[in-house]
Amino acid sequence: MVIRFLNIFFAYLCLGMPVGGNSPSEDKSHITQYVLKVDQNSNVTLPCLYDKHVTTVATGSLAWFREGKNEKSIHHSKVLPNGSLFLIDVSIMDEGVYKCVMQGEKDTDLSIATLNIRSTPGLIKNITVIPSSVLAVVRWEKPENGGYSITSYTLRYRTLDEDIWQSFMSGHIPSTINQVDVYKLEPNTTYVFQIWANNKLGSGTVNELEFTTQHSRKEVELARHLLVGAETFDTRTWLVAVFLVFSALIFLGFGTCFIFYREYRKSSSKENGDEDTEEVMELVPHIITNPGYHDENQRWSTSEPDEEFYQITFHLNNSVQLTNKSKSNDGE
Repeated sequence: MVIRFLNIFFAYLCLGMPVGGNSPSEDKSHITQYVLKVDQNSNVTLPCLYDKHVTTVATGSLAWFREGKNEKSIHHSKVLPNGSLFLIDVSIMDEGVYKCVMQGEKDTDLSIATLNIRSTPGLIKNITVIPSSVLAVVRWEKPENGGYSITSYTLRYRTLDEDIWQSFMSGHIPSTINQVDVYKLEPNTTYVFQIWANNKLGSGTVNELEFTTQHSRKEVELARHLLVGAETFDTRTWLVAVFLVFSALIFLGFGTCFIFYREYRKSSSKENGDEDTEEVMELVPHIITNPGYHDENQRWSTSEPDEEFYQITFHLNNSVQLTNKSKSNDGE
Protein backbone atom coordinates (compact mmCIF):
# COMPACT_ATOMS: atom_id res chain seq x y z
CA MET A 1 0.00 0.00 0.00
CA VAL A 2 2.82 2.37 0.82
CA ILE A 3 4.52 1.72 -2.48
CA ARG A 4 1.30 2.29 -4.42
CA PHE A 5 0.65 5.55 -2.57
CA LEU A 6 4.16 6.75 -3.35
CA ASN A 7 3.70 5.95 -7.05
CA ILE A 8 0.47 7.94 -7.19
CA PHE A 9 2.06 10.84 -5.35
CA PHE A 10 5.04 11.09 -7.67
CA ALA A 11 2.74 10.79 -10.71
CA TYR A 12 0.71 13.80 -9.53
CA LEU A 13 3.87 15.67 -8.68
CA CYS A 14 5.78 15.02 -11.91
CA LEU A 15 3.06 14.75 -14.54
CA GLY A 16 0.34 16.90 -13.11
CA MET A 17 -2.36 14.46 -14.15
CA PRO A 18 -4.28 11.55 -12.59
CA VAL A 19 -2.93 8.09 -13.10
CA GLY A 20 -5.11 5.53 -14.87
CA GLY A 21 -7.69 8.15 -16.05
CA ASN A 22 -8.26 10.88 -18.58
CA SER A 23 -7.52 14.54 -18.05
CA PRO A 24 -10.41 16.98 -18.19
CA SER A 25 -9.24 18.12 -21.62
CA GLU A 26 -9.38 14.53 -22.99
CA ASP A 27 -12.75 13.63 -21.55
CA LYS A 28 -15.05 12.90 -24.49
CA SER A 29 -17.97 11.45 -22.62
CA HIS A 30 -20.14 14.44 -23.51
CA ILE A 31 -19.32 14.24 -27.23
CA THR A 32 -21.73 12.42 -29.54
CA GLN A 33 -19.90 10.06 -31.97
CA TYR A 34 -21.33 8.24 -34.92
CA VAL A 35 -20.29 6.51 -38.16
CA LEU A 36 -21.92 7.20 -41.49
CA LYS A 37 -21.42 5.00 -44.59
CA VAL A 38 -22.43 6.33 -48.00
CA ASP A 39 -21.76 5.51 -51.64
CA GLN A 40 -19.37 7.54 -53.70
CA ASN A 41 -20.76 10.22 -56.04
CA SER A 42 -23.67 10.89 -53.67
CA ASN A 43 -24.60 13.91 -51.51
CA VAL A 44 -24.17 13.56 -47.75
CA THR A 45 -25.45 15.53 -44.74
CA LEU A 46 -23.51 15.25 -41.45
CA PRO A 47 -25.72 16.40 -38.55
CA CYS A 48 -24.22 18.17 -35.55
CA LEU A 49 -25.65 16.00 -32.78
CA TYR A 50 -25.68 17.15 -29.16
CA ASP A 51 -28.02 17.12 -26.16
CA LYS A 52 -29.95 20.36 -26.44
CA HIS A 53 -31.20 20.06 -22.85
CA VAL A 54 -27.65 20.10 -21.52
CA THR A 55 -25.79 22.29 -23.99
CA THR A 56 -26.99 25.66 -25.21
CA VAL A 57 -25.57 26.61 -28.59
CA ALA A 58 -25.66 30.16 -29.84
CA THR A 59 -26.86 30.61 -33.41
CA GLY A 60 -23.96 30.88 -35.84
CA SER A 61 -21.38 29.57 -33.39
CA LEU A 62 -21.13 26.08 -34.92
CA ALA A 63 -18.24 25.13 -37.17
CA TRP A 64 -16.91 21.92 -38.73
CA PHE A 65 -13.35 20.75 -38.79
CA ARG A 66 -11.59 17.88 -40.54
CA GLU A 67 -8.04 17.02 -39.57
CA GLY A 68 -7.64 20.44 -38.03
CA LYS A 69 -9.03 22.35 -41.03
CA ASN A 70 -12.35 24.19 -40.94
CA GLU A 71 -15.23 23.75 -43.38
CA LYS A 72 -14.01 26.59 -45.58
CA SER A 73 -11.10 24.38 -46.68
CA ILE A 74 -13.25 21.26 -47.08
CA HIS A 75 -13.95 20.70 -50.76
CA HIS A 76 -17.55 21.08 -52.05
CA SER A 77 -19.12 21.53 -48.60
CA LYS A 78 -21.20 24.10 -46.72
CA VAL A 79 -22.76 24.48 -43.25
CA LEU A 80 -26.55 24.47 -43.20
CA PRO A 81 -28.62 26.80 -40.95
CA ASN A 82 -29.29 23.95 -38.51
CA GLY A 83 -25.56 23.39 -38.10
CA SER A 84 -25.29 20.27 -40.32
CA LEU A 85 -22.45 19.88 -42.83
CA PHE A 86 -23.55 19.24 -46.41
CA LEU A 87 -21.12 17.48 -48.80
CA ILE A 88 -21.74 17.35 -52.53
CA ASP A 89 -20.70 14.44 -54.80
CA VAL A 90 -18.44 12.75 -52.29
CA SER A 91 -15.50 10.56 -53.33
CA ILE A 92 -13.01 8.37 -51.55
CA MET A 93 -10.97 11.51 -50.86
CA ASP A 94 -13.75 12.82 -48.57
CA GLU A 95 -13.46 9.86 -46.24
CA GLY A 96 -12.34 10.78 -42.73
CA VAL A 97 -13.31 12.18 -39.29
CA TYR A 98 -15.34 15.38 -39.03
CA LYS A 99 -15.86 17.40 -35.79
CA CYS A 100 -18.74 19.72 -35.00
CA VAL A 101 -17.40 22.46 -32.69
CA MET A 102 -19.13 25.26 -30.80
CA GLN A 103 -16.87 28.27 -31.00
CA GLY A 104 -16.57 30.80 -28.20
CA GLU A 105 -14.08 31.83 -25.53
CA LYS A 106 -13.28 28.14 -25.38
CA ASP A 107 -14.10 25.78 -28.29
CA THR A 108 -16.25 22.84 -27.31
CA ASP A 109 -16.49 19.62 -29.34
CA LEU A 110 -20.13 18.65 -29.73
CA SER A 111 -20.07 15.66 -32.09
CA ILE A 112 -17.60 13.58 -34.08
CA ALA A 113 -18.71 11.96 -37.35
CA THR A 114 -16.67 9.24 -39.06
CA LEU A 115 -17.50 9.22 -42.76
CA ASN A 116 -16.87 6.00 -44.70
CA ILE A 117 -17.19 6.10 -48.48
CA ARG A 118 -18.23 2.91 -50.24
CA SER A 119 -16.57 2.84 -53.65
CA THR A 120 -15.58 0.57 -56.48
CA PRO A 121 -12.83 -1.99 -55.74
CA GLY A 122 -9.26 -0.84 -55.42
CA LEU A 123 -6.24 -1.65 -57.54
CA ILE A 124 -5.38 -5.33 -57.86
CA LYS A 125 -1.85 -5.88 -56.60
CA ASN A 126 0.70 -8.71 -56.60
CA ILE A 127 -0.21 -9.86 -60.11
CA THR A 128 1.97 -12.68 -61.41
CA VAL A 129 2.10 -13.76 -65.06
CA ILE A 130 3.90 -16.99 -66.03
CA PRO A 131 4.01 -17.12 -69.85
CA SER A 132 4.88 -20.10 -72.04
CA SER A 133 4.75 -20.33 -75.83
CA VAL A 134 0.95 -20.42 -76.31
CA LEU A 135 -0.32 -20.12 -72.72
CA ALA A 136 -0.05 -17.69 -69.82
CA VAL A 137 -0.91 -18.38 -66.17
CA VAL A 138 -2.19 -15.24 -64.42
CA ARG A 139 -2.43 -15.06 -60.59
CA TRP A 140 -3.47 -12.17 -58.34
CA GLU A 141 -4.52 -11.32 -54.80
CA LYS A 142 -7.92 -10.06 -53.78
CA PRO A 143 -7.99 -6.23 -53.62
CA GLU A 144 -9.91 -3.90 -51.31
CA ASN A 145 -13.59 -4.36 -52.09
CA GLY A 146 -14.50 -0.69 -51.55
CA GLY A 147 -17.23 -1.47 -49.04
CA TYR A 148 -19.21 -3.90 -51.16
CA SER A 149 -18.40 -7.54 -51.92
CA ILE A 150 -16.53 -8.18 -55.16
CA THR A 151 -18.90 -9.68 -57.72
CA SER A 152 -16.44 -10.60 -60.51
CA TYR A 153 -13.12 -9.88 -62.20
CA THR A 154 -12.53 -8.68 -65.74
CA LEU A 155 -9.49 -9.70 -67.78
CA ARG A 156 -8.78 -8.66 -71.34
CA TYR A 157 -5.67 -8.76 -73.52
CA ARG A 158 -4.28 -7.74 -76.90
CA THR A 159 -1.00 -7.82 -78.77
CA LEU A 160 1.24 -4.79 -78.40
CA ASP A 161 0.85 -3.73 -82.04
CA GLU A 162 -2.96 -4.12 -82.19
CA ASP A 163 -5.89 -2.18 -80.75
CA ILE A 164 -8.46 -5.00 -80.64
CA TRP A 165 -9.06 -6.38 -77.14
CA GLN A 166 -10.02 -9.98 -76.44
CA SER A 167 -12.00 -10.73 -73.28
CA PHE A 168 -11.31 -13.79 -71.16
CA MET A 169 -14.46 -15.72 -70.14
CA SER A 170 -16.57 -12.91 -71.65
CA GLY A 171 -15.19 -10.53 -69.04
CA HIS A 172 -16.90 -12.21 -66.07
CA ILE A 173 -14.46 -14.21 -63.96
CA PRO A 174 -16.09 -15.43 -60.68
CA SER A 175 -14.98 -13.62 -57.53
CA THR A 176 -13.87 -16.91 -55.97
CA ILE A 177 -11.15 -17.38 -58.61
CA ASN A 178 -7.73 -15.75 -58.37
CA GLN A 179 -5.92 -17.72 -61.11
CA VAL A 180 -6.71 -18.29 -64.78
CA ASP A 181 -4.97 -19.91 -67.77
CA VAL A 182 -5.13 -17.87 -70.98
CA TYR A 183 -4.84 -20.13 -74.05
CA LYS A 184 -4.28 -19.70 -77.79
CA LEU A 185 -1.51 -17.10 -77.56
CA GLU A 186 1.14 -16.62 -80.23
CA PRO A 187 4.74 -17.65 -79.45
CA ASN A 188 7.36 -14.92 -79.12
CA THR A 189 4.71 -12.15 -78.99
CA THR A 190 4.32 -9.23 -76.59
CA TYR A 191 0.87 -8.89 -75.02
CA VAL A 192 -0.84 -6.19 -72.97
CA PHE A 193 -3.06 -7.44 -70.13
CA GLN A 194 -5.65 -5.41 -68.22
CA ILE A 195 -7.40 -6.72 -65.12
CA TRP A 196 -9.77 -5.14 -62.59
CA ALA A 197 -12.38 -6.10 -59.98
CA ASN A 198 -16.09 -5.28 -60.02
CA ASN A 199 -18.65 -4.75 -57.27
CA LYS A 200 -22.15 -3.33 -56.88
CA LEU A 201 -21.01 0.19 -57.78
CA GLY A 202 -19.14 -0.76 -60.95
CA SER A 203 -15.63 -1.39 -62.23
CA GLY A 204 -12.59 -0.85 -60.07
CA THR A 205 -9.18 0.57 -60.84
CA VAL A 206 -7.55 -0.98 -63.91
CA ASN A 207 -4.16 -2.63 -63.57
CA GLU A 208 -2.20 -2.96 -66.84
CA LEU A 209 0.94 -4.96 -67.50
CA GLU A 210 2.96 -6.32 -70.42
CA PHE A 211 4.68 -9.66 -70.98
CA THR A 212 6.19 -11.64 -73.86
CA THR A 213 5.46 -15.28 -74.61
CA GLN A 214 8.30 -17.73 -75.08
CA HIS A 215 9.57 -19.26 -78.29
CA SER A 216 8.02 -22.53 -79.40
CA ARG A 217 10.27 -25.36 -78.20
CA LYS A 218 9.74 -27.38 -81.37
CA GLU A 219 10.67 -24.45 -83.58
CA VAL A 220 13.74 -23.67 -81.51
CA GLU A 221 14.94 -27.27 -81.56
CA LEU A 222 14.34 -27.54 -85.31
CA ALA A 223 16.19 -24.32 -86.02
CA ARG A 224 19.00 -25.42 -83.74
CA HIS A 225 19.48 -28.67 -85.70
CA LEU A 226 19.13 -27.01 -89.09
CA LEU A 227 21.63 -24.28 -88.33
CA VAL A 228 24.32 -26.51 -86.86
CA GLY A 229 27.58 -25.64 -88.66
CA ALA A 230 25.90 -22.93 -90.76
CA GLU A 231 28.66 -20.45 -90.01
CA THR A 232 31.42 -22.75 -91.27
CA PHE A 233 29.45 -24.28 -94.17
CA ASP A 234 31.18 -24.12 -97.58
CA THR A 235 28.91 -23.63 -100.63
CA ARG A 236 31.24 -25.75 -102.77
CA THR A 237 30.30 -28.74 -100.65
CA TRP A 238 26.66 -28.13 -101.54
CA LEU A 239 27.50 -27.98 -105.28
CA VAL A 240 29.45 -31.25 -105.08
CA ALA A 241 26.56 -32.95 -103.26
CA VAL A 242 24.06 -31.75 -105.90
CA PHE A 243 26.34 -32.97 -108.71
CA LEU A 244 26.69 -36.41 -107.11
CA VAL A 245 22.94 -36.73 -106.66
CA PHE A 246 22.20 -35.84 -110.30
CA SER A 247 24.97 -38.18 -111.52
CA ALA A 248 23.48 -41.05 -109.55
CA LEU A 249 20.04 -40.35 -111.01
CA ILE A 250 21.41 -40.31 -114.57
CA PHE A 251 23.33 -43.57 -113.99
CA LEU A 252 20.22 -45.26 -112.62
CA GLY A 253 18.22 -44.05 -115.63
CA PHE A 254 20.67 -45.47 -118.16
CA GLY A 255 20.95 -48.74 -116.21
CA THR A 256 17.17 -49.13 -116.20
CA CYS A 257 16.98 -48.53 -119.96
CA PHE A 258 19.74 -51.09 -120.61
CA ILE A 259 17.95 -53.72 -118.53
CA PHE A 260 14.69 -53.16 -120.44
CA TYR A 261 16.57 -53.41 -123.75
CA ARG A 262 18.17 -56.75 -122.82
CA GLU A 263 14.80 -58.17 -121.78
CA TYR A 264 13.35 -57.06 -125.09
CA ARG A 265 16.18 -58.79 -127.05
CA LYS A 266 15.74 -62.02 -125.12
CA SER A 267 12.02 -62.13 -125.76
CA SER A 268 12.60 -61.46 -129.47
CA SER A 269 15.22 -64.23 -129.79
CA LYS A 270 12.92 -66.73 -128.09
CA GLU A 271 10.12 -65.98 -130.54
CA ASN A 272 12.47 -66.48 -133.53
CA GLY A 273 13.78 -69.76 -132.13
CA ASP A 274 10.23 -71.20 -131.87
CA GLU A 275 9.52 -70.40 -135.54
CA ASP A 276 12.70 -72.27 -136.72
CA THR A 277 11.73 -75.28 -134.63
CA GLU A 278 8.27 -75.34 -136.21
CA GLU A 279 9.81 -75.25 -139.73
CA VAL A 280 12.13 -78.18 -138.87
CA MET A 281 9.18 -80.14 -137.46
CA GLU A 282 7.25 -79.55 -140.70
CA LEU A 283 10.16 -80.95 -142.75
CA VAL A 284 10.49 -84.10 -140.68
CA PRO A 285 7.37 -85.91 -142.05
CA HIS A 286 8.42 -85.22 -145.62
CA ILE A 287 11.92 -86.55 -145.06
CA ILE A 288 10.66 -89.67 -143.30
CA THR A 289 7.97 -90.38 -145.82
CA ASN A 290 10.09 -89.57 -148.85
CA PRO A 291 13.73 -90.38 -148.20
CA GLY A 292 14.66 -88.76 -151.50
CA TYR A 293 13.19 -85.37 -150.53
CA HIS A 294 15.70 -82.51 -150.82
CA ASP A 295 14.91 -79.14 -149.32
CA GLU A 296 17.03 -76.96 -151.57
CA ASN A 297 15.73 -78.19 -154.93
CA GLN A 298 12.27 -79.15 -153.70
CA ARG A 299 12.63 -82.31 -155.92
CA TRP A 300 12.63 -86.05 -155.43
CA SER A 301 15.90 -87.85 -155.44
CA THR A 302 16.22 -91.37 -156.87
CA SER A 303 19.55 -92.14 -155.20
CA GLU A 304 19.77 -94.58 -152.32
CA PRO A 305 20.04 -93.11 -148.78
CA ASP A 306 23.42 -93.50 -147.13
CA GLU A 307 24.37 -94.18 -143.51
CA GLU A 308 24.46 -90.51 -142.56
CA PHE A 309 20.89 -90.14 -143.77
CA TYR A 310 19.74 -92.94 -141.48
CA GLN A 311 21.44 -91.34 -138.45
CA ILE A 312 19.75 -88.00 -139.11
CA THR A 313 16.42 -89.74 -139.62
CA PHE A 314 16.81 -91.58 -136.33
CA HIS A 315 17.49 -88.42 -134.41
CA LEU A 316 14.60 -86.64 -136.06
CA ASN A 317 12.23 -89.50 -135.24
CA ASN A 318 13.23 -89.33 -131.59
CA SER A 319 12.69 -85.58 -131.58
CA VAL A 320 9.24 -85.93 -133.11
CA GLN A 321 8.22 -88.60 -130.62
CA LEU A 322 9.35 -86.51 -127.70
CA THR A 323 7.55 -83.48 -129.07
CA ASN A 324 4.30 -85.39 -129.64
CA LYS A 325 4.51 -86.86 -126.17
CA SER A 326 4.94 -83.45 -124.57
CA LYS A 327 1.98 -82.07 -126.52
CA SER A 328 -0.23 -85.00 -125.44
CA ASN A 329 0.79 -84.41 -121.80
CA ASP A 330 -0.08 -80.73 -122.15
CA GLY A 331 -3.49 -81.63 -123.62
CA GLU A 332 -4.23 -83.89 -120.71
